[in-house]
Amino acid sequence: MREEKGVIIRTLQEDINNLKIEQASTLHQLSSTLSHLSSTLSQVADLQHEQNALRQELRKEQNQRLTIQEEVNRLKSKGCQCDNSSRNSTLLPHDIQTVKEAITFDLQLEMKQQNDSIMSEMSRMEKDVRDVKAKIRATAMTISGLVSSVSDLQTQIYFSAGTIRDVNKQWKTNEIIVFPHVLANVGGGYDASSGVFTVPKSGVYVLTCFLSTHSSSMYAKLILNGNPVVGITAVTNDVSDVDTGGNAMVSRFQQDDRIWIQFYIGHFLWTMSDASVSTFSGFLL
Repeated sequence: MREEKGVIIRTLQEDINNLKIEQASTLHQLSSTLSHLSSTLSQVADLQHEQNALRQELRKEQNQRLTIQEEVNRLKSKGCQCDNSSRNSTLLPHDIQTVKEAITFDLQLEMKQQNDSIMSEMSRMEKDVRDVKAKIRATAMTISGLVSSVSDLQTQIYFSAGTIRDVNKQWKTNEIIVFPHVLANVGGGYDASSGVFTVPKSGVYVLTCFLSTHSSSMYAKLILNGNPVVGITAVTNDVSDVDTGGNAMVSRFQQDDRIWIQFYIGHFLWTMSDASVSTFSGFLL
């Protein structure tokens, strides 16, 4: 029976080590994701800076366009004056209107090409910004999930308690067996004075109990909120004989559920002076 207890304790230690490894891996993944988010935010800032620069360039081009338009209007006005004076003078060239129209066409074509180029570049940048924002939202969701995972990993709950002194007493039916020697109590769920484990957080738990008896056989029960769930039996047929019985269970419990070991039939628990033989343990998966 000691070998079985040793196997369970080693299994608990392995589960705890695996949780620590998983937590370290999750924290590393979170760090990598945060680094990626920082890089993405830097790209967004660069795009926004470039977009502002293009907007300034567009305003500059629009101002130039207004200036050119004013110059075209001035030329048109001058051309009209020249047309009026050409009727009375043969010194002005007859094709000044043609030159004016050619200049105007070239200027308008150049402005249109520049405007189309700027608008196309701004559309591309706006698409890039939308894509980056989508990546940020996805990264934020990933970070939220990782933070939740890390929080769950950091919430470790386990306890183990026993007795290293012979409780030299006649146990009464339905009396709670108290294990005063606390080996571990992470999460603070076990009360060494009452022998009751109060569930700190809802989840799936593994619970075990081993009881050693002498002088007579004994039977005890694991109780959940006043209701028996599993039994523990240790059988001996001699006053000098010692026997150990145990049981284990895996179940989902709700926060504030109360669990304890309750005596039913028998006489004495047997313990050693330097080690816990009778124990009550559990941990959150």
